[in-house]
Amino acid sequence: MPPVSLWLIALLVVVTAAALLAPPVATGWQLEPFSCDLGGSPDWAATILNRRHLISYGILAALAFRVFRNQSIWTPIIFMVAVTGAVEVEQAIFGSGHCRLRDMVPNLAAITIGWLAALLIARLRRNSDRDTARFRHVLTRRARGRSFDDA
Repeated sequence: MPPVSLWLIALLVVVTAAALLAPPVATGWQLEPFSCDLGGSPDWAATILNRRHLISYGILAALAFRVFRNQSIWTPIIFMVAVTGAVEVEQAIFGSGHCRLRDMVPNLAAITIGWLAALLIARLRRNSDRDTARFRHVLTRRARGRSFDDA
């Protein structure tokens, strides 16, 4: 498998930094007493289908799975769970957003969606590379004046 490109690593670093800096920047770096809601959700469907969480963590997860593709499957999963947990703890410390344990549910769903998106992108790229190689092979045979019927 080819090495990960530097722009993909840089993009993951920038997106992760943005996710981790959002809570403190939103409050002007003002600390608050730590408070976090550890209870369940009154509406689990709305919690799981939180678009903002699904999109932002889905994109971050897809990037993480692409960047860490040459490593154990656990590396991007641990990375994503750590980022998700860090954002929730930051929300509790800085008082921005809502630190809720139930927010981990859509985040984990988004990580799964991002992982599936990364797999789909990898499969499409592999198929595209295979089709390109097949097309080049056909052009080469035709340029030499041979067809596939000639053996």
